[in-house]
Amino acid sequence: MLSSMEKSKADFSVGIIGGGVAGMSCALWLKQLGYSPVIFDRNKQLGGELLRLERPNRWVLGMPNIDSDELARRYAGHIALEHIPALLESELTGIDRAGSAGFRVSVLLADGESVSFNFNALVVATGCKAKGPELFDLLPGFTEVYNAGLISFSPLDHLPRLTELAHKPIAVIGGGDNAHFTAKDLATSGANCSLLTRSQAKAGKSIRREILDSIEQGRILEYNGVKLTGFNLESPDSLKILFTSASESYEICVRHCFVRAGFNSNTTGLECFDVFKKLDKLNGYIQTHGSGQTSEPMIYAAGDVTGPGSQSVVNAIAQGANVAKEISQIL
Repeated sequence: MLSSMEKSKADFSVGIIGGGVAGMSCALWLKQLGYSPVIFDRNKQLGGELLRLERPNRWVLGMPNIDSDELARRYAGHIALEHIPALLESELTGIDRAGSAGFRVSVLLADGESVSFNFNALVVATGCKAKGPELFDLLPGFTEVYNAGLISFSPLDHLPRLTELAHKPIAVIGGGDNAHFTAKDLATSGANCSLLTRSQAKAGKSIRREILDSIEQGRILEYNGVKLTGFNLESPDSLKILFTSASESYEICVRHCFVRAGFNSNTTGLECFDVFKKLDKLNGYIQTHGSGQTSEPMIYAAGDVTGPGSQSVVNAIAQGANVAKEISQIL
């Protein structure tokens, strides 16, 4: 039997869970380094969160004025060009250690067929997801306003509605960058925007200055130290938000409430497997050291699933590449 040193790199397979930017980048680099990556994704297309962002991505060098969803299609096209297997609409049904061989992964394919793979290493690149309705489930009136479609959580869901919401009272809940950019977009489009933050604003200095300018100009009304106490459905197209701020009680009536409360790691479907239950986490995010190594041998993580600190396309590309290079030092 050949030793691992005598084997060709192509004999080593790496399973990549997640077909977003980090997963695709990792797969591409592994392929170029001579390995055999396979991508698994629950969605119909590769691209992850980019597929849901129909706005120009101004942050990727050399690709000005390209919408994020088009960027996703280009990346997916590159994966197809390299003949890297991508099993879409697939469901992981089993992941187990297989001794020195690595991992045995069982998968339910889109056509209902069950197949199994042996991998020498696994990469988790499932990204993150916006915190959602679970934040407010216990607040009085929340279910009614949520079911009426008057409160929403997706980071960019305000963009298609900017014209519609002009000159209408709108609330944004959150103190980070996404909340600030949402408030800026709404105010710029002419909406009467109220920004509710639970503590002090945590946005970057540049966007924070823009919001402060809008507050001074009377285009945004800000409430700090907010504690939500409930919601009321006022009509089919309006809601009332009840809260306290600086020991005062407030009730504001708005046409829509956009919540920007941050993100959680997207490990849905993985927590049931013992190998992933053992991973070290912090605030729900997979902890890594070096270039993506987790607390479990030969399990790596890349992209937003490792933390919310630097969410960007270029960071995901870099992390995916670094994980591939790290794997190439081991296998």
